Amino acid sequence: MPGLNHREIARLFNSTFEVEYGVVMSGGYSEPLYLPGEQLGEGKSHVRYTYDYASSALHEASHWCMAGRARRKLVDYGYFYDPPPRSEVTQRRFEYFELDAQALECLLSRSADIPFHVSLDDVGTTLETAYLYRCRVERRARDWLMSGLPPRAALFMNRLACNKSVRFAEMSIG
Repeated sequence: MPGLNHREIARLFNSTFEVEYGVVMSGGYSEPLYLPGEQLGEGKSHVRYTYDYASSALHEASHWCMAGRARRKLVDYGYFYDPPPRSEVTQRRFEYFELDAQALECLLSRSADIPFHVSLDDVGTTLETAYLYRCRVERRARDWLMSGLPPRAALFMNRLACNKSVRFAEMSIG
């Protein structure tokens, strides 16, 4: 059985967080972006993910689930994106800021039953660097499983896993 698709992920995100937090997720964009409702002049904030990619939806959900109240009031949570090619220093900064988001994306991907791929976002990265970063991401994911996830992340991870189980049960019965 295939994992959840991007529409199912967005539907679950919206049904989990729209009412309480005033946030909606949608895809179809050339670049991911978080827009707070205050910046848009409307009540709802928007989490935008790239095209129809389930992995992009989960990655952007990860950022939102970890962002505190102050960060959720800023466009893209107040982070500055430095596109590749990057210097060694800016690449390390990218990895530092992405570590938690990718570790959470790894866990969400497992709950949604879709493949997870670490992203260093720079084609010039060596295989050794990529391997070491993947180890750091997986270690952080394990640490979170042992110590506990941020509350919104735990809630969303459970919603993904439960929905996957319901889909499986429906297929088994039907």
